[in-house]
Amino acid sequence: MKKWDWSLADILDLEFFFNRDQELPGQGDEETPAKRDRRIYLAVKDSCPQKDENGRRSCLLRRWLSARRAEFHEKTGDNLLPGRVFDELIRLCSWIFFLVSLVGGWGAALSFLAYAGKTPVNVATFLAIFVASQLLVLTILLFFLAAGRLRTRPPLPLTYSLVRRAVFLLASKISRLT
Repeated sequence: MKKWDWSLADILDLEFFFNRDQELPGQGDEETPAKRDRRIYLAVKDSCPQKDENGRRSCLLRRWLSARRAEFHEKTGDNLLPGRVFDELIRLCSWIFFLVSLVGGWGAALSFLAYAGKTPVNVATFLAIFVASQLLVLTILLFFLAAGRLRTRPPLPLTYSLVRRAVFLLASKISRLT
C-alpha cells in the first residue's frame, strides 16, 4: 500500500480551501460547497484503496485537494496558491542562504589566509575554525537524520510536555514584563 505523504504546501492549500469554503458559501448560480464536495467524492471514490480506512481517508482528501486545485486553476487561470508560493519562497531563501554562506565563507577564509610573508601562519587554528567546525555540523546533521529515520514512536512525551510548559511559563513572564 502506498503511503500518502503530505507536504507543508499541501497543508497550506488545504487550509486555504477550507477557509475559502467558510467565507464564501454557495450563493445564486454557484454550486454549494456540499454539492461540489459530493461531486468530487463521486468522481474519485473508486481510485482510493478500500482495505485501509486511514489510507482511504488520506487518499480521498488528497484527491479532493487535487480537484480543488484544478478547479481553482480553471476558474482563475492562475496557479498561485499559498502552498506553491511557500514552496517557491523556501527554494528562493535556500539559494540566497547558500550564496550568502558561500560568499561569507570565502571572505572569512580569504581574510584568514591572506599572507604577506612577515608573520608565521598557524595552520592548526585554520583547521579548527574552517574544517573541524564543518565536520561538527555534518556530524550533528547526520545524527539527526539517522535519529529521525529510526524513530517509530513519538519522542519522549514527558520531556516534550515539560519543555512545552517551561516555554509557556517563560512566555507568560516575558509578556508581563512588557
